[in-house]
Amino acid sequence: MNSARSRSTGMGKGRYFFVLTLCALFLVLRAAGQPVGFDHDEDSHFRTVLDIRRLGGLPPKELFPAIVFAPGMNDLAYHYLPPSPYLFIAGITALAGAEPDESGIVGWARASGVLAAIASLALAGLATRRMAGADRGWETAAFVTAGLALMPEFHSMAASFTSDNFGTLAIVALLAACVWAHEAGWSVRSTAGVAAAAAFLFAMRTTAYPSLLLVPASLAASPGPPLGRLMRFAAIGLALLGVNAWWLARNYAISGDAIGATAHAQHLFASGFTALTAEYRIWREAASGPVPELSLLVRSVWPLVQQTRMLLTARTWISPPALAAWGFFIVIPSVLLAGSWILRRARRDPWSASMMVAASVASALAFLFSLQISAGYGAFAVGKYMFMNTIPLVIVVCAALGAEDRPLWRRFRWVGLAFAAGLTLAYLTAILP
Repeated sequence: MNSARSRSTGMGKGRYFFVLTLCALFLVLRAAGQPVGFDHDEDSHFRTVLDIRRLGGLPPKELFPAIVFAPGMNDLAYHYLPPSPYLFIAGITALAGAEPDESGIVGWARASGVLAAIASLALAGLATRRMAGADRGWETAAFVTAGLALMPEFHSMAASFTSDNFGTLAIVALLAACVWAHEAGWSVRSTAGVAAAAAFLFAMRTTAYPSLLLVPASLAASPGPPLGRLMRFAAIGLALLGVNAWWLARNYAISGDAIGATAHAQHLFASGFTALTAEYRIWREAASGPVPELSLLVRSVWPLVQQTRMLLTARTWISPPALAAWGFFIVIPSVLLAGSWILRRARRDPWSASMMVAASVASALAFLFSLQISAGYGAFAVGKYMFMNTIPLVIVVCAALGAEDRPLWRRFRWVGLAFAAGLTLAYLTAILP
């Protein structure tokens, strides 16, 4: 939008795309400079694709469970989880004529991850702009784009060979589709868009599943007869299952677990993979009693450890002050400022405010579900999974903070960007080799 009204805010479409280009360049350089295998499970993603390339397709039932893991940490593979990301990488490397080895696969996989991350930034900017409104839309989009790109968890995933990049893209795409459907009154076309985004999310990453709550929350925030909303929800669910039925049936035939998460977690424990982490030892010692998840959260430092991973991907000397600064100077003020703005907007424009509230509630619940699932399974890398599922909440907060040009809010936006840049600097100097 290049109208005089847009120019008065100091940010137009051209400047936004300049910011997006800078962020894309940063992600490309991060991926080029990150050592292979630095991400804790990059080797496992690589081995999963390598198996598919060598076999010429997904492994048959008779190769399970031996193909999933062998003695040694780096021998784990993700054949119980949704296969679509790995089939995609295997397909593009085969079409490109890349050799089925590390040198032939990792480069293409990282390039795909960077493109997925850039697409996530673009969709996040689009969703933010539509929620913030036309007056300050491009400036707000630039704010969330730069902020996400500078978060260590985001650019660490983007620089790695991991299906989490596709999971993040799917979450942001689902939010953008729900915002579009909300504005379009859940027309047939927009409902189909939400169904496609939900099916894509379901096919990409099980750890992104909590964000499917965006669908019922968005429908609940829309007016109309309950029966109509229920029928739309059912249609989206049928589309989701229909698109993914082939691998759900395959998983069930192999392990009796259609989604594969339980079978995967069981083999993680059997392989001894998780026993190497401090987080697993905390889980083993503290998760007890009739409600082990509650015991874990109350009696241990598990939440602190996972929040640290959510911010910096690893535990290091900078983690405690970074976590404290994040809570006191970013989370609490942003929630208060954004919440007050949404309440005021609800009186003027309840239609748009209801979508922001719905996305916030769905994302907050997704965060809690991610934490609970991690506590129940004893998974150790939940920090990035919680980060993925809270991106819709981040987008809503950024839309609220960027919607008005108040001096306090403008300064707070710069403080937020400076904090993210500081985290990245700490990450690049203290964590990345």
